[in-house]
Amino acid sequence: MIRALTVLFAGATLTACALEITSPQTDLAGLPEGLDVQFTVEPGEVRQHEHFSAKLTVTNVTAETIRVVTAHGCLAIPHVVRDGRRIPFEGSWWGCTAAITTHTFAPGETRTREWDMRAQLYGEHPGDVEGAPAPRGSYSVQAEFDTYSENGPHRKPF
Repeated sequence: MIRALTVLFAGATLTACALEITSPQTDLAGLPEGLDVQFTVEPGEVRQHEHFSAKLTVTNVTAETIRVVTAHGCLAIPHVVRDGRRIPFEGSWWGCTAAITTHTFAPGETRTREWDMRAQLYGEHPGDVEGAPAPRGSYSVQAEFDTYSENGPHRKPF
């Protein structure tokens, strides 16, 4: 079975230079049962160029070992999305080793991953301005689990 999950939090709005981030909405479809997944961001409001952090906490709430197999070395990768397109915020879209990896969670184990992000853009393509302010608008921040099965990798589209 191919499994994919996007954990995202509600739209972040950039108005007049402030980026407001509301409480998270979590979609657990595709992950093994027994994992409690929390995704938060702090602070709740930032201005262009300011730092914020996205924090993913995954806990095995069962008495059994749980394994999550991903198509690369990272358990999850952060993205910032606007109008269905990935936006290159600094601190998003990490590079991970290209190796199928099994992430094993012992009973009761908690893993936390925190990403330092910034409300500005990195130069993704030739001619892009490094460090440009994030444009005004609504954004979603997502942590994507690119899970893998015997049928190969599956990435939920942006």
